[in-house]
Amino acid sequence: MMMRCFSIVLIALLSLIISPVFAEGKTIKILSIDGGGVKGIVSARILQEIEKRTKKHTVQLFNSAIGTSTGGLLVLGLALPNADGSPKNSAEDMVNIYKNYSKKIFQKTFLKNILSGYGLWGAKYDRKNLDIILKNIFQDTKISETLIPVYTPIYSIKDSNIQAINTISAKEDKKNDFYIRDVAGATTSAPTYFAPKELDNILDNVHYLAADGGLYQGNCMKFLMGTCKISVG
Repeated sequence: MMMRCFSIVLIALLSLIISPVFAEGKTIKILSIDGGGVKGIVSARILQEIEKRTKKHTVQLFNSAIGTSTGGLLVLGLALPNADGSPKNSAEDMVNIYKNYSKKIFQKTFLKNILSGYGLWGAKYDRKNLDIILKNIFQDTKISETLIPVYTPIYSIKDSNIQAINTISAKEDKKNDFYIRDVAGATTSAPTYFAPKELDNILDNVHYLAADGGLYQGNCMKFLMGTCKISVG
């Protein structure tokens, strides 16, 4: 009975994260994962079950991926390549990242609570631990190097505008290329939780004071269809 219930829930959730898009007579599959903080482990666990049942890695099942906030962290982690071009992280690896690092990322002290007014006038958490962990995970890999096209919306605070950091634009022009660790740090910068991320491109000539793209558009697929180019692959 428990397995049957889990299967029903799995199918229901799959309907939310697998989005078929029709382009020039072709059907493409886009993985879309919204935000939710540490609850992103649920999406990771579902993808772990998909990988187990299909015996394929997530990037073999989708043509493109988009995510914001914790969803951005997930799609960036899953599309991260090894030196030999194979996927570096399985969905199970991403589950373990949540398990192993969540407490360290969301670490508060009494002094931080006072200085931030418990999130009323400042960020609840110091982003130092988050940035260190993201650097350890993603190293110096660039957004142009992801295994499938990835789209990560970030919100530019200075001009109150959304920016779609993505693989296709990064491959077309280096000024659009960023280190994945910095993009992940920007898209996970939810207001009241973390301070905005100082986001610079690899050429150091484009700069954003960036926050979670969910500030502008929480529905990743709606954003993708309205603003981005889609690669069929």
